[in-house]
Amino acid sequence: MQLLAYAYPAYLTYKDLERGADDQLARWSKYWLVIAGLTALQPFMDTFLFFVPFYYSLKVAFACYLWANNLQGAEHVYGEYVRPFVRRYEPLVDFKLAQARGVVSQVVSSNVSKAVQYMQMMLVKTLSQSVAERERERGGAGGQRMRRDESGSFHTAQEDFKGDPVGDVSGRSDRDPTGRASAYFDRTTSPLRAGGSGRRR
Repeated sequence: MQLLAYAYPAYLTYKDLERGADDQLARWSKYWLVIAGLTALQPFMDTFLFFVPFYYSLKVAFACYLWANNLQGAEHVYGEYVRPFVRRYEPLVDFKLAQARGVVSQVVSSNVSKAVQYMQMMLVKTLSQSVAERERERGGAGGQRMRRDESGSFHTAQEDFKGDPVGDVSGRSDRDPTGRASAYFDRTTSPLRAGGSGRRR
């Protein structure tokens, strides 16, 4: 069916196109119009007529009848059946096609506007998230700033808090450069230390 109804007629159409035979091309146009209608109806025909004896053989024979004898079969089928049927419903078909084009254009325009709005919303959301992440990164970096001590090593504020919670008792610290807090701590805790040592004895 594919070879005799499509491939071979397509090759013959090519040959007539190369020769520039206008009359023959007009006949081929009628043939392809009839074949297009049969191809559109073929799923329904195969569903309801598959049980007819020699159904598929009859389809091949009909295709050969259309292009055989210089396309006389296509001329006959087009003039007797296809053309009157199409001319009868041509205004209705044109009206329905115009309605369909209007509906499709409205749907496309509305969906395009919705798509543009969605893309704008996603772009704004992405930019906002990016700015918020940068602000959090900057805040975290500011809270963990490095400090260089007298020995030349670097420490963070969190490390200073862990290593020296109340200041160095024996001397000065960075948070108590004068040593006053350390001296005060020694004076206030020395009686407790003496009392505690006395009780142990």
